Amino acid sequence: AVERVNAAAAAVPVSPRLTARGAETIWHGEDGGEIALAAVAVAAIDLVSGPRAARLRRCGAHDCSMLFVAANSRRVWCTPSLCGNRVRVARHAKKA
Repeated sequence: AVERVNAAAAAVPVSPRLTARGAETIWHGEDGGEIALAAVAVAAIDLVSGPRAARLRRCGAHDCSMLFVAANSRRVWCTPSLCGNRVRVARHAKKA
């Protein structure tokens, strides 16, 4: 999987361009799909290797496979109102 992400990130060249607002990155590709895939791959590389990597977690709900970046160290569910609520409801039903 790592090789595929690296290949997708490297498939589309980029170059800096100076504009009135400052510098921006321009992606060069023949079709929008490869540019989009390269952008996603670059973002994934940044996520797993950057400062947010330590906060990357798998959802604590047993039936959820989502990953999320925890805003605080106590967060255990990807979406407290969905997965968290299902876990709390199941816990309450088990007590009854």
